[in-house]
Amino acid sequence: MTTTMTTTLWRHHRDTVLQTVSLDTLINSASKLCPHPRHRSDHDSPTIVTYETAERIQRWLCTQCGAGGTAIEWVTHTNSVPAYDAFEQLQTLGTAEPRSPMTNRLQCLDQYIADTTQLLWTNQGQQARNWLNEHGLLHEPTLRANHVGYDPGPHLQPRSVGLPSNGPSIVFPITATPDTAPTTVHVRSLQHDPNHPRWIAPAINLATTPQLAFFAPSPGSDKELLVCTNVTDALTATTLRHRACALLSGNELRPNAIDQLRALSPTYQLRICFPNTPPDQQRAATLCALLDDIQPSTLLLPDDAPDLNHWHRTNRAKTR
Repeated sequence: MTTTMTTTLWRHHRDTVLQTVSLDTLINSASKLCPHPRHRSDHDSPTIVTYETAERIQRWLCTQCGAGGTAIEWVTHTNSVPAYDAFEQLQTLGTAEPRSPMTNRLQCLDQYIADTTQLLWTNQGQQARNWLNEHGLLHEPTLRANHVGYDPGPHLQPRSVGLPSNGPSIVFPITATPDTAPTTVHVRSLQHDPNHPRWIAPAINLATTPQLAFFAPSPGSDKELLVCTNVTDALTATTLRHRACALLSGNELRPNAIDQLRALSPTYQLRICFPNTPPDQQRAATLCALLDDIQPSTLLLPDDAPDLNHWHRTNRAKTR
């Protein structure tokens, strides 16, 4: 048997075993602490995230030191044994059949949101916190209530295929209805590269973008709902203790979004808060006309304030 054939058979056998082993079970038994011998940490907080490759092999990554690998490397470091002995141990832990996929689509998204939410408040998230502070959005209770996070990029933060992979970014989870779990994310790149988009969403086969995105203050008013045109303005409104939603359908005022807003009128008083530009003010007037039966009000910004976030930044001392 040639060396090439032997190697191929070994890899096939290795992959077959790894597809039956639950890496999460191994890691949870160790409290998600990095086992790598060169890992240095001043605290014992969990630093391990897991993900699954297209070949259905689970892998782990330490978000602090960058160590990672499959279950073989985990057992090697945890038990201080050679890789072959680690593999022998794993063969006794696997199931007879390949295990179920690690996650479905929403679980992939939930894991990504949970991981990036945690990273926002670590040393790695300083760049994101600086951007949020510059835009008047560094209000920790609001950010935590809306699960805003930091994505350092695919080289440091694993993610399922289809999730955004455009380098250091701020992650804004999107909920399609008030007080529900996020169904997708919008990611704002922190890179100053005109060749890359500033905003990106997951691939449509992983998560579809709703027409309205809702954000909740913590704490805040439950009587009003500010309707904005973008995520930044909507999060600004929540920072100012208002419930808010963002129209994510671009320049279109789609019937489904109109119907959804109308259905919310018994619960909230709608206030339209669009940017202070002629096209956006025309859209605001059109939206008010379409919702005339529920009589929404309009929040008018000063002439020198192009949008709500700009107004908040320039009047932060007065608006807080």
